[in-house]
Amino acid sequence: MSDYRLYGIIAVLMMVEVLSSLEISMVFTAFPTIQREFNDPHMTGWLLTSFLLVQAGTAAVGGRLGDIFGRKRLLTIIIAICILGSFVSAVAPNLELIILGRAAQGVSGAILPLCYGITRQVTTPKSAPFYIGCLTGAYAFAAAMGYIVAGYLTDMGSWRFIFWFTVIYGVTVLPLLLLVVPECRNPPTSKHLDIVGGLLFMPAIACLLYGVMLVGKLGWHAADTLVFLSLGSAILVYWFWHEARHEDPLIDVSLMREPKIAMGNVCIFLVGMGGSQIGLISMLILQQPAATGVGFGVTATLAGILKLPANIATALSAALSGWIAGKYGAHRAVLQGAVIGTLAWGFLIFFHASLWLTMLGIIVAAFSVGMLLAALPNMILEASPLERSSETTGLAAVLRGIGITMGAQILTTILAGSRVSLPGSNANFASETAYWLCFGYIALTVVVIVLLSLFINPQRLNGSK
Repeated sequence: MSDYRLYGIIAVLMMVEVLSSLEISMVFTAFPTIQREFNDPHMTGWLLTSFLLVQAGTAAVGGRLGDIFGRKRLLTIIIAICILGSFVSAVAPNLELIILGRAAQGVSGAILPLCYGITRQVTTPKSAPFYIGCLTGAYAFAAAMGYIVAGYLTDMGSWRFIFWFTVIYGVTVLPLLLLVVPECRNPPTSKHLDIVGGLLFMPAIACLLYGVMLVGKLGWHAADTLVFLSLGSAILVYWFWHEARHEDPLIDVSLMREPKIAMGNVCIFLVGMGGSQIGLISMLILQQPAATGVGFGVTATLAGILKLPANIATALSAALSGWIAGKYGAHRAVLQGAVIGTLAWGFLIFFHASLWLTMLGIIVAAFSVGMLLAALPNMILEASPLERSSETTGLAAVLRGIGITMGAQILTTILAGSRVSLPGSNANFASETAYWLCFGYIALTVVVIVLLSLFINPQRLNGSK
């Protein structure tokens, strides 16, 4: 394959995964407007919840189905479903149909794992990590741009414009996918398709994720929380037992015994719980009134602009991490990214009183997150069979999603635990102690990744097998 053909394929895959990123980020910006229009906080919350539940459930299963039936074919089907879902949300006359459309858009969770799998098939083992880093960086940067585009479209006149935007974008990239990206088939499986494994995995993850979401609303001891967490855990345990005994499982749980895959999944879960919360914590501290003793009181628009350098840093560091992984191995990129993250979050613990020092810490922390989000899938792929590439990275995406949900609940609890009042107002905000604890908590998650990288070296373990 010529270099120009390869560059064209990677460019189209980057455009395809932008759709997945936009599906996630754009609704967050328009959410307050939608909530005000329908005046039903509980139901409008399902615009986010339904998407996240479907996204988590389909990332690994969709990736594996692409491994079996063809990744380009699955991408085509998924993009078509996303277009249909966006169209339904754009024209829906009631909130229930808008939520249904959002749930359909959640299948986009499988897009990035499928793009990873195609990239691994069309590139050489030496160059694949770099291109995977580029895909990761583009995904992260597109999410940031989605906030800005959605804000502009919403301010133009209607939140429905964001769904029309994704309809038009999806219709644009679908022909490019069909024309430019080749269908690289894996050897066909000779066994029966593990239907039970697919049917059990998605509700198990959905129940667990919804249970974690309920923790923030109802608490750990609420009956609904315990029901969903218990049900999800029970289904997941049975699913694991079923997959471990199946002759050709949909999700090969035995691969979790591979040191690189096991470590990669643990670390990506920790990134979800910690470093991936950078958007939440940075937006809060930038917009909190300075009169509370912490924060800078900037507008939401200015906060988005101030965060752009951090988003650019994420995109650039992901590509750099991919290059390091290709040249020296993913383990080195993981260690370097985690060390940088430890320094950045440690810096923020002590230096968050001035805007420029806070932004410096946020940019360096974002650089670390980009490195880790590119290095960890590469670490997993180093030990994954080619025919299960999208499956293993899809499972990692599921774990990161669960980690993000849990981390958000932990930070919300910390921020709610120590409050200060705004002088001359009844409003109250998180105290400096709360932010100090948040920075310390995130720094701790990155320190654990450093320790795992130092004392559990996957290359050494694999070499001793």
